[in-house]
Amino acid sequence: MKKSFLLLTVLCCLLVFCTACAENASLTVSGRAVITLPADYVTLNIGVETQDKDVAAAQRRNTELVNAVTAALKALGADEKDLTTGSLNVYSSWRYETGSDGTENQIQVYHVSCTLNVTVRSMEETGNYIDTAILAGANQLYGLSYASGQASEAYMTALARACENAHAKAEVIAGACGMQLGKIESITARDSSEASAARITAAKALADEAVSGAGTVIQAGDVTVEASVEIVYTLKK
Repeated sequence: MKKSFLLLTVLCCLLVFCTACAENASLTVSGRAVITLPADYVTLNIGVETQDKDVAAAQRRNTELVNAVTAALKALGADEKDLTTGSLNVYSSWRYETGSDGTENQIQVYHVSCTLNVTVRSMEETGNYIDTAILAGANQLYGLSYASGQASEAYMTALARACENAHAKAEVIAGACGMQLGKIESITARDSSEASAARITAAKALADEAVSGAGTVIQAGDVTVEASVEIVYTLKK
């Protein structure tokens, strides 16, 4: 009799515990949405590197070339606000030179590097900007990135779609488990965007095309805007 009573007590406790667990159950789901936009402007990362045994001479020459590149791009139509300094670096290296007497001497050479971020508002002019910069003295082209003026608006749309995606998942999961969705406990939003276009780097071929007049051709890329959310729901019977 005592054993039966004890067993009944344990079963009742388990039932209460399971009911409490069901009442306190929660569900965490994630939702994601991606929108692709055609790029409507591009930013170039153009550089000028000079070197000399005298660091002051290397610096002067670098400044002259950067000013020449800037002037050429402005003449092409670039606005002041679309030309910004990206970085300025000075470093040294060593090389060997053979003297008149046949001996090798170790020479310290100073390198001065300056980069410009150039925003091109007309996609069709991208190649022309590159050619103009190279002809004016730029000798480094680190890459380009595409962007869209509609990215902010597209992100808001993607965010709404991501929430819808998460809610749809939650309803399916809850229904399959014999539960219903309760209130939302928390929402976490994340976002990212990137240009889905190949990067281009400085190469002799680009300089040759600019000098020869062949012209650099850049194909416009797309901008991908992504939004994702994580939603925590309570579950109820």
